[in-house]
Amino acid sequence: MKIKLTLKDCGTGAGGFQPGNTCASGGGGGSSSTGSSSGGAGGGVGDDVVFRRADATSVHTPEATLDELSKDEDTLVRRSVGYNQITLPATLAALSKDKEYNVRYAVATNPNTPEAILTELSRDEAWNVRWAVAGNRSTPPAILAAISKDESEFVRIDVARNRNTPAATLFELARDGNVGVREYVALNRSSPPDALTAMSTDEIRRVRSAVAYNKNTPVATLTAMSKDKEEVVRVEVARNKNTPPAILEELSMDEEGEVRLGVARNPNTPEAALAELRHDFERDVSRAAWGEEDEDD
Repeated sequence: MKIKLTLKDCGTGAGGFQPGNTCASGGGGGSSSTGSSSGGAGGGVGDDVVFRRADATSVHTPEATLDELSKDEDTLVRRSVGYNQITLPATLAALSKDKEYNVRYAVATNPNTPEAILTELSRDEAWNVRWAVAGNRSTPPAILAAISKDESEFVRIDVARNRNTPAATLFELARDGNVGVREYVALNRSSPPDALTAMSTDEIRRVRSAVAYNKNTPVATLTAMSKDKEEVVRVEVARNKNTPPAILEELSMDEEGEVRLGVARNPNTPEAALAELRHDFERDVSRAAWGEEDEDD
């Protein structure tokens, strides 16, 4: 199951995307990310700036050079240094206090940013920066727990997505008023079974569908969800490899073809159910039961 936020590319490097239609324009405000350097006719960027940006991006650039580039007048140069995964912690620390929020954002996405700096950035005035901290796979559980109540739903969504988020925090987020937050808790493989069970009766079907998709959802919960009124939920139950064979046999007689297709593709489906599905009136179901699907199916 793939869930996507509405995103817009706002620059190069890890995490260079922003939700919605505004590039990195959230709380705290900041100036343009285009930098202050220009050259040539018509305000174009000079060759020297282009080369500095390239050096700031390269993992082959000496650390001392990256440190010098972190003080560059061009914002994009400094931002690229912030993204660069060989940038020294001391350099990242200096960039974390940059006046441009998108430079701080780059530092917040860097997996090598020290915990102390991530802690400071988790309290940044710009929501974009806090959002980057929430999405960083190196952010420690304690920081994720602290920002799980952030006013921005985008920050809370990435806390809900992060595998490092503590189980207790995920359980709290399972009751969040934002549907996207609950959905990502339901998809998170680190979510505790009791949180998944609680969300299995969520009023929003896509949340329940995400619960049915999660490989950590308890068998008893999958059994109950096999009778969900929504087809999309039953489809995910039929696909889940933890669904008991007896339930798969029941779902093999579901009125919806997509549910039966999920059963036919499930490696745990009993042979008796597969034998019936091989004669299904829907060709895709029949072929799946026979194991004759093309690789692209």
